[in-house]
Amino acid sequence: TVAVAEIYTRQGLYEEAQKIYQRIIHAEPDNFEAKKKLADVENLIKTKGGKAPAPPAPAAPAAEKSPEGEKDSGGKKKSNRVGYV
Repeated sequence: TVAVAEIYTRQGLYEEAQKIYQRIIHAEPDNFEAKKKLADVENLIKTKGGKAPAPPAPAAPAAEKSPEGEKDSGGKKKSNRVGYV
């Protein structure tokens, strides 16, 4: 379906999306949406290549919290409750 091809496109899997659009157009020659999106994907293949982009570098690990929770400047445990005082 067009939705699956759109997902492939967002993931950078342009050649897979292209194949799906071609199958849709073969089955439904008057599907102008698929024709437009096929042209868009083919343009992406020309400019970016057919393979998915390299995955992003892993994020730096977050600072670990103490098992006791956060403490205020006086050493007392901070409340995570929200309310009026």
